[in-house]
Amino acid sequence: MFSNILALPIPPIGYISIVIVFSVLCVITFRFLTSLSQMKICITDQEIERTKDNITEKYLLSEIESLKIKRRTNGVIRELYIFFRNHKRLYINAFEDDFENLKNLITRKLNQYATIKDIREPLNFDHALFYPFLGLLISFISIFCFKQILSLDYSNIRIIFIFFSAYTFSLAIYFILKKPISTRSGRNQTMVDYIFGVVMIIMCLLILSIGLYF
Repeated sequence: MFSNILALPIPPIGYISIVIVFSVLCVITFRFLTSLSQMKICITDQEIERTKDNITEKYLLSEIESLKIKRRTNGVIRELYIFFRNHKRLYINAFEDDFENLKNLITRKLNQYATIKDIREPLNFDHALFYPFLGLLISFISIFCFKQILSLDYSNIRIIFIFFSAYTFSLAIYFILKKPISTRSGRNQTMVDYIFGVVMIIMCLLILSIGLYF
């Protein structure tokens, strides 16, 4: 199905751009996971210390408002979400073997007003067939939608481009304001959130300009 796209009059720069984008995403993902594996968490009587790349962040245990524990379908903890009264957030992951001990250390030191919520994922995202199946499904839907868009008239195509432009802009604002990457991997990754936000704003303007051109 994807080979049919190669018959479309897309200039070589289009394919080169796609290769560059995917290459950059691979490099960013590899560096992110490598840095995540080097993170250290220390629990004292008063605070949680997260250290990565010689940068230490401290969070007071007395300020914890709620703790959310996300588990896999087999019951193993995947991630801890910690919310503080001062609107700070701390997400802890990648501690596969010590997650239960880490969770117990935190829960024993929570104040009496803190709430604990335990959730379980509805699907086994770690199954060997999950991502191949997901990839096939996304590929099928993407190519189907792309073919349908090509069969629309100019006015409908313009609406679709404007919609995707607005969606991309909302993602950019989310990365700039919420900083999901630095929240999970440390404040030294804040620039990555800003870079993602700026890149998506540029993509938003590009998509919008193409849509208005139609």
